[in-house]
Amino acid sequence: AAEAARAWSGKGSVSRVLPLLDRVSQVVLAVPSPAMRLVAHGALAQAHRASARLDLEAEQWSSALAATADAPPALQLHAANGAALCALCRADAASLKRSCSLASEARDAL
Repeated sequence: AAEAARAWSGKGSVSRVLPLLDRVSQVVLAVPSPAMRLVAHGALAQAHRASARLDLEAEQWSSALAATADAPPALQLHAANGAALCALCRADAASLKRSCSLASEARDAL
């Protein structure tokens, strides 16, 4: 994770960061922490967005939503907002509606 952060900051390239973040998200799957899973999936999703791979970004936000399904509402809200922004960028109205609904439910539970 630290190596990915160093590669991402400054003059690092997205192509160099993607394999590192992918590995981090795989490792974090074994960790029973929804917050850590959200961070890993969210970071990888952002890297995919930066490399214009919106389909892969959507997969990561979907994984983030699944990882936070039983998490505190604040984590659910963050994952739903990420998924909604991704859906907006992809002009996917159905996914946007679904993500906004999840975000509203999480917000109301705060």
